[in-house]
Amino acid sequence: MNRFAEWLLITAAMVVVTATLLSAHEPKQEAIPAALQGKWALVSTGEGGKSKNYTDRSIVFDEKEYRFIVKDLVVRRAAVSVNLSAKPTEMDQLHHFGPNKGQVMKCIFKLENDTLTIASGFYQEGRPTAFDSSKPGCSSVTVWKRQKE
Repeated sequence: MNRFAEWLLITAAMVVVTATLLSAHEPKQEAIPAALQGKWALVSTGEGGKSKNYTDRSIVFDEKEYRFIVKDLVVRRAAVSVNLSAKPTEMDQLHHFGPNKGQVMKCIFKLENDTLTIASGFYQEGRPTAFDSSKPGCSSVTVWKRQKE
């Protein structure tokens, strides 16, 4: 075997090994679980450690995306993937339109019966580590109540 063929074989093997190692560390992204799907009404919002209350906001999750609704108008849509094996559970939102089109917001969430709590990071930055909007890296914590259909 000549040197070029040997180099090519070694390089290809290194690429395969590297790709295998990297993919082993990637979180498993899953579709939105059925327990999360449906319509949710906003109960409270914490931003910068301060509480804000809105009564005209809701979100709707289906299998792959969510819609953020203000006064019956969809103002944000995003493809959503979750990592159910992470603790706390992770959610990534890839926004479809508006000023944040194409940007990813990394979140964590917890679902307790009919209450959904989401801690959101800042666009294109890291994921929050706690459900506390006063902590660095957390832009907001929202609490939602499931709406009966």
